[in-house]
Parts: sequence; C-alpha cells; structure tokens
Amino acid sequence: MINLPNDCKCSKISVHPKNWQSKSAKTTTDWYLSYRFYHPEYPQPKQVMVKGMNHFKELSQRQEATKTLLSQELDKLLKQAFNPFVKLNKVIVGSPEISPETNISEALQSVYKKIKVSEKTHNDIKYVLRLVDSYFL
Repeated sequence: MINLPNDCKCSKISVHPKNWQSKSAKTTTDWYLSYRFYHPEYPQPKQVMVKGMNHFKELSQRQEATKTLLSQELDKLLKQAFNPFVKLNKVIVGSPEISPETNISEALQSVYKKIKVSEKTHNDIKYVLRLVDSYFL
C-alpha cells in the first residue's frame, strides 16, 4: 500500500502486460496501468485504469510512454493529491498557505498566483475570481 495525502491510500500501480519491460513484450495487445484507490469517506475502493500508450506501435516507444505515464500517475497521486472518486486534485490538508479556515476567495487567489496557464486562460480565471469575490462579500 502507498500512503497518500488526505488519509488516502492506493495499491501498487501495476502494468499490464507483466513483461512490459522485456524485449518479448507484445504491442498487439492493449497495455494499461491499474491500481485500487482507497478513500476514508468511501466504503469500497475504486479500480483505476490508465491507458494512453497503445497508439505507439514500436515496443521501445510504448515502453517509454508507459514509464512516463507511470511516473505521471504517481506524481499526480503523491504530490497533487489526485482523488479518482471525484476526479479532482484536493488541497493537501496542512498546506502552509491554505487551511480549512481559509475563506474560499483567499484560497482561490493564492492558487491563482501560482498556476501556469496561457494568458487568455489567466485572464478568464481573473474574471471568474472577481465574480467569486463579489458573491462572497
């Protein structure tokens, strides 16, 4: 079991086929990552499957894509507190800038300053934040 932020856990991420790293792995079958995600608010775990490497037909490319997806999924779970039940990244409890007592407007403003998006998206978010501020004042 892998301990995750927000009291969540997940099983070890496995790759199908098991021999995906060997030279004899076949690219004619579908490959995928899978794991079970456990959340304290839900009684049953969620089975998660990640695909995205199957459009590569050469073995070396598919293996590299699989390594990348595996790394990205672990990063998403461990560092971004991704929750497959709600398909959102939750703010990690205990974050020094955002706590449960932080009001929604301040929390959104704090995150807004750190995100890296295109200028158009940045302007759109700025507009929405003004609406949120006016609603919560």
